[in-house]
Amino acid sequence: MSYHVTVMILLATMIFSMYAQYKVRNTFERYRNIMSEKGLSGKEAARIMLDSKGMSDVRIEPINGYMTDHYDPTDRVLRLSEPVYAQQTVAALSVACHEAGHAVQHERGYFMFKLRSSIVPVANFASRISFIMIILGIVFLQRGLLIGNTLYNVGILCFIAIVVFHLVTLVVEIDASRRAVKEMTALGILIEEEQYYGYQVLKAAAFTYLASLLLALAQLLRFLAIRRD
Repeated sequence: MSYHVTVMILLATMIFSMYAQYKVRNTFERYRNIMSEKGLSGKEAARIMLDSKGMSDVRIEPINGYMTDHYDPTDRVLRLSEPVYAQQTVAALSVACHEAGHAVQHERGYFMFKLRSSIVPVANFASRISFIMIILGIVFLQRGLLIGNTLYNVGILCFIAIVVFHLVTLVVEIDASRRAVKEMTALGILIEEEQYYGYQVLKAAAFTYLASLLLALAQLLRFLAIRRD
């Protein structure tokens, strides 16, 4: 694959990534205006889902910010952002149950969740040094120094680790959404008419993780093309 083709692919994935970010925000804002028929808040919905799995020891706490929702496996705490924690909207319930899905993954020992947790330090390290190694590799190669090959290859390996991390993350996020949709239906958190809206919120969120994976892949292809040339 030529360098110019990889540049076009990278630009296309960057555009898709921006679209994915827009879509998730737009979808969340749209469905945060639709009130839940049951009148449950995000906190209450997550609590119902966790308690149904015998996980009453998992705490639920509010956190500042917008779309900063996450599950902390170290402290076994579900942290929900202000627009999710107390609001009684379809969007809030969907996001809260998605994060509760991560807690269930942790509790049940879901392999991909454990894998993702184990490679987080590797991915963080790789993201810090990958560009540095690649740039140094190019500089040394241009000066005819063989160490440039080693540095560039280290940078490529780091990028492969980043791609693997994004792939595992996508699988974990899709599974958490699947668990959320299943439990929101089974537990009656969303009535039948609201279930489609909840699915749309979670599908839009998954788009952002897919975009991150494609962007990392496109960058890897570009660096491989540079290396070949």
